[in-house]
Amino acid sequence: MCYEKQLTAWKKNASALDPPAEPSAPVMERTWVDDITIEALATTLQQQPRGLLVACDELASWLGGFDRYNNSSGGDAPRWLEMYGARSMVVDRKTGDRRTIVVPRATVSVTGGIQPGVLRRALTPQHRESGLAARLLLACPPRRTKAWTEDEIDPALEAELAKMFASLYALKGAKDDPSEVEPVVLALSPAAKGIFVKFFSEHAEEQVGETGDLSAAWSKLEGCTARLALVLHVVENGGEGDVTATAMRRAVRLIEWFKHETRRVYALLAETDDQRKVRELVERIQRKGGKITAREMQRDSRQWPTADSAERDLEELKGRGLGKWEVILPTGKGGRPARVFCLEDHDGDVDGTSSPAEE
Repeated sequence: MCYEKQLTAWKKNASALDPPAEPSAPVMERTWVDDITIEALATTLQQQPRGLLVACDELASWLGGFDRYNNSSGGDAPRWLEMYGARSMVVDRKTGDRRTIVVPRATVSVTGGIQPGVLRRALTPQHRESGLAARLLLACPPRRTKAWTEDEIDPALEAELAKMFASLYALKGAKDDPSEVEPVVLALSPAAKGIFVKFFSEHAEEQVGETGDLSAAWSKLEGCTARLALVLHVVENGGEGDVTATAMRRAVRLIEWFKHETRRVYALLAETDDQRKVRELVERIQRKGGKITAREMQRDSRQWPTADSAERDLEELKGRGLGKWEVILPTGKGGRPARVFCLEDHDGDVDGTSSPAEE
C-alpha cells in the first residue's frame, strides 16, 4: 500500500529521480506441507532451502497422487525417488511467470499412517520394482488393548522437547547465506566407525540370504543406519564434533527394530485371508496374556456367536502347532474344570521386540 502511494506520487511529480523500489513479497517460513504436487513442492522448496516434511494423516493420498496430474501412471514417482537422496530437481512449467524451477537440493521427508489393506493396494508392483517401497521405514506393531489413564505429559518434558526443536532449527549450514544452505559434513568417531563396520558386515551377510522385496529393503536399511546416527548425534550434541559411538549404537538398535517391523509388514502384505484370520486370532490371544478360553472369546466379540464356534477356531490353531489346551482344576468349593488354550512359547511380550531406545 505504501509502495503504491509512493509510485503514484512519483508519477504525478514527474520527478527525475528513480522510481521507488518495489518491495519483495514476504516469504512465510514453513517446515511441513501435506498432499502436495511436485510443481507446488518445488516452488515451496525454493523458498525453504532447509527442506520440508510432507506429513499425511493417510499416506494413501500421497501414494495415489503420483499420477494425479500426469497422463501416464506414476508420473511423479521418479521425482520422489530422487528426493530420497536430496538430489537437485528441475521442474518445467507450461504456465506461470517462471517456466523453469530449479531446486539445488530437494530435501524432503515423508511421514504418515496407512492401513495394511490400503498399503497392499497402494504399493503397486511398479512401486516395488522401482525401489520406492524399499525407501520406506515401515512399522506395524500388533494392536494392544486400550486402557484408560489419567496420566498427562509432564510440562517439563514438553518444555525440553520444544527446546530441542528450537535448537535443531537454529542450526546453521556451512555458509552464512540463509538462501543457499550448504550441508555441514560430520565424520564418524573411530569408535562409531567400528560399530558401523561391524553392523555393515553382519547386515551384508543377512542381505545375501534375502530375496525380492526384503532384499531391496535391506539394501536401504544399511544407509538408514548412518542417517539415524546423524540425527541422534545432532539431537544430543547440536551437530558439534564427530558422530559418537552412543549415537551409532542407538541407530543400530533402531534399525534392528525396523528390520523386525519390515518383515512383519511384508508378511502382512503377502498373507492370504486364511493367514490373516490366524494371525489376528493369535494377536487377540497375545493381548490376553497368551491364554484364553472359548467362553472368553465368545464374550469379547460377536465374531464367535457360540462357545463351540470359538473352540473350533482354537482347535485350528492347535492343529497348526500354535498352541495347546490346558485343564485348570477348580479351587475352593466345587466347580468344573476349565479348558484354557495357551499359545506356544508365549513370553508375555506382544510384539516380541524390546525398546529400541534401550542400550
